[in-house]
Amino acid sequence: MPKEFNAAPYYDDYDESKNYHKIIFNPNATLQSRELTQLQSVIQNQVERLSNFTFENGAMVIPGNISYIGNSICVKIDKLYNGLSVANYIGTMTDKIVVGSDTNVRAKIYHSGVDLDSAYVFISYISGGIDSFGTHHAEFVQGETLTLLDKSNSINVSNEEEFYSYGSLATVNAGVYYFNGYFVENQKQTITIDRYSTEPSCQIGFNVEIQSVSSIDDESLTDNSSGFNNPVAIGADRMKIDLVLSKHDYFSTLTNIKFISLLRVKDGTIQSIVNKTQLSRMGDLLAKRTYEESGDYLVKPFKYELFDYRDNRRGEWVGKTAYLAGDICQIEANGNVLTLMALSDGISSSVKPKESIGIIKDGSLRWVVTSKPYYNKGYASPSNTDTLEQHMENADLGVLKISGGQAYLRGKDVDLRSGFKTVVFTKARDSKKMDPFYVESPVGQYLLVTKVIGLPVITTVDETNYALKTHNILDQGGGVIGSCKVRNFEFHASSKYIFDNNTFSVYKIHVFDILFLNGKSLGNDAAYIGSKDGTFLAMITGDLLQLPGFINRSTNIGNDNIFAGTGNVLNNHLKVRDKIYVKENV
Repeated sequence: MPKEFNAAPYYDDYDESKNYHKIIFNPNATLQSRELTQLQSVIQNQVERLSNFTFENGAMVIPGNISYIGNSICVKIDKLYNGLSVANYIGTMTDKIVVGSDTNVRAKIYHSGVDLDSAYVFISYISGGIDSFGTHHAEFVQGETLTLLDKSNSINVSNEEEFYSYGSLATVNAGVYYFNGYFVENQKQTITIDRYSTEPSCQIGFNVEIQSVSSIDDESLTDNSSGFNNPVAIGADRMKIDLVLSKHDYFSTLTNIKFISLLRVKDGTIQSIVNKTQLSRMGDLLAKRTYEESGDYLVKPFKYELFDYRDNRRGEWVGKTAYLAGDICQIEANGNVLTLMALSDGISSSVKPKESIGIIKDGSLRWVVTSKPYYNKGYASPSNTDTLEQHMENADLGVLKISGGQAYLRGKDVDLRSGFKTVVFTKARDSKKMDPFYVESPVGQYLLVTKVIGLPVITTVDETNYALKTHNILDQGGGVIGSCKVRNFEFHASSKYIFDNNTFSVYKIHVFDILFLNGKSLGNDAAYIGSKDGTFLAMITGDLLQLPGFINRSTNIGNDNIFAGTGNVLNNHLKVRDKIYVKENV
């Protein structure tokens, strides 16, 4: 029994720790009203123990099927019609068809409400219409009257120019949910999440409202034994449990209310939704059996995304507020809305910064006007009341989002096909200094080059909009004999090149899309690779092979050096146009 009933006038002080399982009435003792109440408490306690074995608290027993409608047409309505408040009857127009008096457009109202500024209806159009001038219309126009088909009620569309918006709703059908030992029926309900946004962030579920109802509140509780309700013969009070569909802040802990969570939405995307019955101890037993016979397995692969925890969108500039470098905010200056990006961490001044060219000083902050702000799409919006230290702590956090898959882990169904889960983690901020060392990053075929001047051009696009810029392949005389593209350039740790007593490093240049002129080849003609603009040039080499034996210059004919070798294997290892490097004593 809820503790609020252990008070006047009920005094239901049932204590299950005393192990009283039955109330035995004694004809010699006066009957106490609390004994009649505790009679129910004893039975209810037994029902609760059995139910707790089967169901998790808040479990859906008979599906209510909550749904989220994230892109709904909302029409602003005047609060008065012919001098009467529409709040008195607009709710009766739900699930009915209305016709526009000017456009003859038809639509069905599936939710309505009244705010401080206006009334509103959420609609879905059924058919277009033709006005008295023969003009076709697909939707209602401002100021026209909407009337039910049976003409029983009418409302006026607002005359405001912005009477039309797109909003978001949540609706739940009638069902039964288990809460604290009771199986409570809920009615079909629809609530407005946001009239003007299709990307809300919130929690949606049932607020559990428990109250006592007396015959003053409900005259049907009076004695009806005479065939009518006798107001003089009042009856016992009733405990009533209502499940009221409600919306709460996304980050609220909801520890101070009785709440059954049904739906979580983040930026218009469903994060979690209750569409299955959550079993308790019985579910654990079934999961144990599933795991023992099948183990862990994947039904559908998951998707993974990484985000910053802290969003850098700060909205309108606020004075005396902490900002971090990279934060984006807006100010109004000379009738224009300017977007500012913070260049430093600090606290803003109490005076709004003025538009200027270059860096804008603002307290301990520095801003710059930007036309292309970078938004990091962080997970949580910063609070203007947070300290600079709190902002810095949140900036060190990241979020891993897991979605789109399904798996069975330890026998339990982890189903994220229509939702997602997030894990907040601390970003890596520690570092360790290492002695210089080389880490390879292989990306396919490569050439070994040496005597490098400059660096190859590796950019996103070239003048012809290709993925990477084209480089020239040159022969010994510097003539272009082909082309290629470069995707990577890295140090080749295992080789050195020695020429004229000078030692040169050897590098790997990873190339693709290699093209040669007719009759030209990489092995016989290619000597250099260079960029078209002359900022990079490298000599193509290979791993040098030392040949044993002796070689002597025998004669000189023209510009050709003729060598003769003895005691070696020149003919077995060399082919025409191979380069031979000759050094004394080598």
